[in-house]
Amino acid sequence: MYWLFEAKKRFGLCVLNFTVTSNHVHLLIYDTGNGNETIPKSIQLIAGKTGQEFNSRKGRNGGFRQDRYHATAVRSFNSMHGYFGHRRTVAAGG
Repeated sequence: MYWLFEAKKRFGLCVLNFTVTSNHVHLLIYDTGNGNETIPKSIQLIAGKTGQEFNSRKGRNGGFRQDRYHATAVRSFNSMHGYFGHRRTVAAGG
């Protein structure tokens, strides 16, 4: 959670909601319009630092994530409601 808060401070990331599971995180993020780099830079910071810390604790090197993050843009409240009503995942909007 520290790196999520740090991304908010550094890049202006607006987190509407998040869920932490045993092996991944779901984020509902609002694009504040502070340029096109807010979300990618934030995800890069969060994933990179989390991976470094995990590897350090486990005495490992190399890549931490199996796959890149996946983003789904939600453009309105109505579309968001429809999205969540039909799926059991949380979207990271951009």
